[in-house]
Amino acid sequence: MRANTLFRLLNGAIGRDGKMRRFLIPCCIVALCACLLAGCASETGSTAGSGSQSASLLSSEQTGSTASSGAAVSDKVSSSQSKSGNSSESATSAVGSGKSVPTALKKRVRSVLQQAPLQASFCYVDLDSGAQYSVAGGKQMVSASSIKLLILAAFLDQVNAGRLSMDDTYTLKAADLVGGTGSLQNRTAGSTVTLREAARLMITESDNVAANILIDTMGTSAINKEASKLGLAGTQLNRRMMQSNGAQNYMTAADAALILKDIYRGKLASRELSAFALKCLEEQTDDQGFLAGLPQGTSFAHKTGNLSSPDVRNDAGIVEGDHPYILVAFTEGSSDSALQVMKSLAQAVEETR
Repeated sequence: MRANTLFRLLNGAIGRDGKMRRFLIPCCIVALCACLLAGCASETGSTAGSGSQSASLLSSEQTGSTASSGAAVSDKVSSSQSKSGNSSESATSAVGSGKSVPTALKKRVRSVLQQAPLQASFCYVDLDSGAQYSVAGGKQMVSASSIKLLILAAFLDQVNAGRLSMDDTYTLKAADLVGGTGSLQNRTAGSTVTLREAARLMITESDNVAANILIDTMGTSAINKEASKLGLAGTQLNRRMMQSNGAQNYMTAADAALILKDIYRGKLASRELSAFALKCLEEQTDDQGFLAGLPQGTSFAHKTGNLSSPDVRNDAGIVEGDHPYILVAFTEGSSDSALQVMKSLAQAVEETR
């Protein structure tokens, strides 16, 4: 009911003698209440509309996984096209943490990647706050041995669920003894390997025989289902290690960061299994990559990945310490340049975070 209607009613309720006509008092009260309720309804509707719009905006801006401290809200960062095409950026900050990725860090990382003479995908995650920053973090890249992070995640899940045991054994066949990295290729056919040892060597030595043991034990389909279960949109196992079938295995920097974060937070499996995985990553023997740019003595739990054709060099790991964080870089085009880029990225993050 409009205000002028109420005014006419009130005016009519008062006689020429200035006294209120009693029979119209209830009508005036009802009219007054109707106006007040209409006003309240209008304000409530406006507030609800704003809240709904904010909720929709929050939902549309959420990216990747969320940290345990709260949901991640995306703060898209525009950037000019770099020499390498590494231009798609995204920064997220954890709601409730009060901490976002420092502007200086984003600027330094952006500068390094814009000058890099290669294709690169980068992701940084502050494990204290959950704040994240990525450049082409969702770009699907050739994973090389970095795919072993997915195989490890699937193995932990199956052991945790009781479908496999760490003490299960696998008998090596002559066809299993493929080349590349790792010491299991020096074993003889007929010897046995526990799945615990296979998982450990797959990470610490990037052992290809060990990786294939776990692939054959679990099956490619089950491993790819694990990728879907974890929300790894750009990760796919298409072939065994050292298999020449024209296919490649793929992963994104954001996917690798998610696996590492879940391992660190103990979300993939039990505390014991998570500790096992973290120890394997800490004992990885390939120290080329980010470690060159980190302070001497830094504990870096990571997994690298290298290929000669295409020219791929990757590194993905957890910088441990009082304020841990994740660094991931997938590169293609120049291994020598990649090592310098990773060193520069690690230095940039250390000096600005």
